[in-house]
Formats: sequence, C-alpha cells, structure tokens
Amino acid sequence: MKSIEEYFSGHRINQPYTKVFQDEVEQHIKTLTSDKTLLLPKFEGYLAYLEDGNRKQLEDVYFKRRKDATSLALYLQWEQNEEKWRLFEEMLFSICQEYSWALPAHIRINGEKNSYTDAYETVDLFASETAHFLAECTVLFKNKLTPALLSIMKTEIQRRVLIPFVNREWKFERLTNNWSAVCAGSIGMAAMILLEDGETRHRILQRVEKAMECFLQGYGEDGACVEGMGYWVYGVGYYSYFADMYEQVEGKDLFTASKWRNIAAFPLKAMLPSGNYLPFSDSPEKVSIPSGLNAFFFKKFGIVPAQETAVTDFHFDHCYRWGHLSRILWWSKQEVRDSFQQLNGEFILDDAKWVIVKQPDFYFAAKGGHNDESHNHNDLGHFVLGDAKGLVFDDLGAPVYTADYFGEKRYEFVHTRSFFHSVPYLDHQEQREGRDYQSSIEEISQEPGRLSVVYDLHKAYSITKDSQFTRTYTLAAGERELRIKDAFTQPIPYETHFITRIKPDVFSETLSWNHGQWTLHFDKELFMFELEELEISNHFGEKETVFNLKFISKDHNRLEFDIKVSWLDGEKDE
Repeated sequence: MKSIEEYFSGHRINQPYTKVFQDEVEQHIKTLTSDKTLLLPKFEGYLAYLEDGNRKQLEDVYFKRRKDATSLALYLQWEQNEEKWRLFEEMLFSICQEYSWALPAHIRINGEKNSYTDAYETVDLFASETAHFLAECTVLFKNKLTPALLSIMKTEIQRRVLIPFVNREWKFERLTNNWSAVCAGSIGMAAMILLEDGETRHRILQRVEKAMECFLQGYGEDGACVEGMGYWVYGVGYYSYFADMYEQVEGKDLFTASKWRNIAAFPLKAMLPSGNYLPFSDSPEKVSIPSGLNAFFFKKFGIVPAQETAVTDFHFDHCYRWGHLSRILWWSKQEVRDSFQQLNGEFILDDAKWVIVKQPDFYFAAKGGHNDESHNHNDLGHFVLGDAKGLVFDDLGAPVYTADYFGEKRYEFVHTRSFFHSVPYLDHQEQREGRDYQSSIEEISQEPGRLSVVYDLHKAYSITKDSQFTRTYTLAAGERELRIKDAFTQPIPYETHFITRIKPDVFSETLSWNHGQWTLHFDKELFMFELEELEISNHFGEKETVFNLKFISKDHNRLEFDIKVSWLDGEKDE
C-alpha cells in the first residue's frame, strides 16, 4: 500500500498525448485576471432560486469559478508562473469564503420558503466535489501553498463537509444512483488525504464503502445505466476515482463484482452509429467519456468504453469537475486510442428491460422498466431508431434543470410526459409516474436477421391495469423494416405517438424522411394523422423544434394496431 504522497507522486503528465488538452487549459489561463475571476457568487442568484426556482443564474457564476480554479490547478502542475500562482491562491481563498459549496437546489429551505437552512454545512454533489478538489490541492501543492492558506482550506473542508458527514446520516448514502458514488467518493478521497489513521477516518471510509455498494445496486448484471449515459460518466467516474485511490492507499479492490465488465462495456452498446449516445432518461445524446476513464477501464478490464481519436477536450464538462479533468491529465494514454473495439449485435438487457440492436449504420433501442427510475421519464414501451446520420425516431432528453423539474411539476414538462414519447395515448390518458407503472419483457424471439420482442404494457397505464396490453417490436434487418404492433384484450380509444426532430414529408399513407430513405407506413382507413410542431429548450437552454406524430384510430372496437417503418439500404443522397 502507498501513502497519499506516494499515490500522487505516481501521477505523471503524459505528454505528448495530453498536449492538446494542456494547450486548451493554457488558452483559458490567458483570460484570467484577478479583477474578473475573484468575484463571489451574488446574492441575487440565491434569491432567484427562492423566488422562481431559477438555478442557472447562480450556477453560471459558480461553475465559472470552478472552471477558473481547476484550470489553474492543472496549469501549475507543468508551468511555474508567479503571477498565476498568486491568482490561484486568491482563487482558493475566495472559494473558502463562499456562502455555501452546495447549490441552492440542494439546500434546505424554511417553511415560508424565503430563506435557506444550514447552507454552510449542506453536503451535496458540489460541496463534496469542492472538498475533493481542495483536498487534492493540499497534496499537489503542499510545498508551494502558503501555510496559512493550507490551514484555511483544510479547516473549511472539515467544517463544511467532513464534520457534517460524520455528524449525521445523509440520504445520498443509500441512493442507488450517481449521488452515492459522487458524494461519497469525493468525501472518501478528501478523508484519505486529510485525516490521519484513526477512528474518524475509519468510520468515514466504512460509510463511503457502504454508499458505493448502494451505488452498485443501481446496476443489474446487464450493466445498464437507467439514468442515461451522462450519469454513467458521472457516477462510474467518481466511483472509479475513489476506488483507485482506495485500492492503492487502503488495499481494498472495489471492482470484484462480476457485473463490472458489463458496466464498463455499457457505453459500447449505448453508442449510436453517429458517435452520440442513446438518449433515454435525462441524458443528452452528446456525451463525452473522458479519456482518463477510458484508460482506467482499459487497464482494469482490457475494455475501452469509448472510441477516442484524441485526448478529451478541456471543455467537455460544463461543470469543470476536478475529478474528470485531473485524471484526463494523469491517466490518458495513446495506447487506449489504438485499442478500441467496436461492439455491434443484439443486446437484451434483462435487468433494465431494454433491447438494443446496433450495427455500424443502424440503431434500434426499446425500453421497459418502471416509472420511478432515477431521472425518470414516463416512457414505458418507448423506442428510438436511426442510422449513421442520427436518430429519426428520437427522445427529447432533459430541459434546463429547475426546482420545478425536480419537484411536483416534473411531469408537466414535455420532456418527461409519455405524451411526448413514442408510445400510445389511450383514451386521452398518459402514463403516470411511480413504481406501480411498469413494463416487462414478455417474450423474445431471435432468428438470423429477425428479432421480435413483446413488452407487457398493461401496468403502464391505469386504464389497462385490469386487462392485457402488449407492444411487439419485430425488426427484420434483412428486409429493412420495423413493425410495431399494439394488442389489447378489450377495446379502447387508441392513439399512438412518434417523436422526431426531423419534419417528415407527409403523403396519404406514408411519412418519409431524407427523400425516402426512411418511411413510416400507416393505414389511412384506420388512422387519422396529425402533426404537432413545438419549440422546446434542451438541457443547455438551446431552442429546438421537435415534432409529435399522432395516429388516431377511427375504430374504437379494434383490438390490434400495426404501423411499419422501412428504410433503404444505405444513405440516400440529398
């Protein structure tokens, strides 16, 4: 086992592979001056959240400060610049003066909803990450930082994070999502760095290890991340950063579970032919797996989770998390880029109740599960479908995060409602949230060139809970078609929707995209068709236009409904 000093002394900057990353850091460093960098987050940002749930106003300032501080901490590992060093010390001191390291969205609010409670001692994702960042700075720059500042940093980490963690149990310790890994992992790394061997350190690390076990419970043996790929990067990343330090310093391997190989390989199944990722849940399509994490899993399991043409961009994470960026600098390796292996085929993810069919120029995925998953959307039976150019049948991802989105109004957003997913809308009723609303895979048939999966959806809607309702996806790769069949045992007013970001050409019995490359076929005698166009904002506040294709049955006595999608062999020219 190693001491903390030995652990960090083993990290080397892997030039020339990280040179582009370093150049990006240096480019940002040039913009930093004390008059623009050291301003604390304004009160109006905290007030905005209290008044209308606006997170962005404060978070823009908060994450700009993390970006500046992190860039300086990276830069000063390879460049000795006295002017920037003085600025770095002032930046560290200013972080120690912040009202709270936790974000307003995670701080308790009083009953009148006009003030915050225990903000200074609130431990959330970002308080934990800040403690981790400052703790590692006390080791990396131990002989350079002013002793008075070192003392202040250590004191603030103790008061704001370690002592509050010791003094009470925190909800995130029992969560089976990214929170348990990020919060506990960051706290565990800070504790290993700052606390001498003793009872307090031992108690913290024991609790951290249990929290990591909870995180791992959120993954089945199939390795799927039901939160979405963006949260795979976040949770698995911080689990790995802690586990690496824990193994080398404390001597315990946290990667013994057999499911870890599937967890490491999950991004290979979730990666679309376009290079983006499966956008189920709150995850956007555009996700970057940091090259440091790529290198970690290559070393651990011989698996490279993501194709890598160069070291990860310094700006890939809009929160500029130290855990990711520091390991990009220390762990990234050229050999990882050359060792990537594409993974194609048919994948049945039994625990998540997902089915994925992935080829170099084709992608299909359908999902079951339940409507109380972490970052849940009411989307049981939903599917996506597309090719190397992107998804034709799509998912809307997440909006800008606000208090309402994580509160009682979550399912008023188009992004989460089943009405705006590719699922039925039965007798003017949508799916509802909650674990009672669920879907399982009833039957799977796999033959050469043909896959058929039957989802039991009767528990996905209140109106069908006492009858039977199945959705069957039959994918015939050789015939280049997907058939979607909804079947009921009792008649019901039927309507089904399809979500796309590409406006189709509409004909009497077909819709087409890319001049006939993709075609949806429907029975005009059975269905009325309506095209709903709406403008929404994505997770980053960018406006985009999306389309909801509505097929409304004219026959309320019918028990089965079929729609077919076909595509041509190869990309059609514009």
